Amino acid sequence: MLNRRSIFLAIAFLHMVLCAQAEAIMIGLTPEQTREAIEYGKAGKKATMIDFSKEWSVSLGEKVGWATLYDEFHNLAYMARKAALENRELLPDEIKKALSQNNVLTFTVTVLTDSMYYNYFRPSTLHFDDRVVAVTYEFQPQMCEDSIYFPESPYYIAACVYKFPIEGIDPNSKVTLAAVKPEGDELLFEFDLSKMR
Repeated sequence: MLNRRSIFLAIAFLHMVLCAQAEAIMIGLTPEQTREAIEYGKAGKKATMIDFSKEWSVSLGEKVGWATLYDEFHNLAYMARKAALENRELLPDEIKKALSQNNVLTFTVTVLTDSMYYNYFRPSTLHFDDRVVAVTYEFQPQMCEDSIYFPESPYYIAACVYKFPIEGIDPNSKVTLAAVKPEGDELLFEFDLSKMR
């Protein structure tokens, strides 16, 4: 129980940041951009996960929720950081796996809630211009963990994952992730893709 709780707490603190200035998300990394992502990951070995992922993260507040976008660049940089922390080189298969995720936007979301169980009746969506994009993969825990605030509100924390197709999404635009809380309310996370790599 303590290990699972520690994992959820680490995820929560990972997402307690706001987006920072950068470029636009990169789709289909070139060899130069691939090297840049790997170097970014290696250089971030000593950074906290909050600082490392700041460019790709949005916070709605400490007691509300946080979300992080894992695009192709961030996914590869994260894998390179993990390898550097383990004092080893990033394997070619790991690079290939990270680069194979160039057709989706993956979001990790940490939700703070007073409800222990999730409502599975409404899937999350991604809003772009006047379009609503349906989720292609969604993970929400059946049962939430105790939050660091327990026994006070918000009592529980949930770590969720959502994947959306990237096709037709302008990498210089804003997208809004509508993630559903266990109670059924939506949390809206706005990501400015033009400020991310």
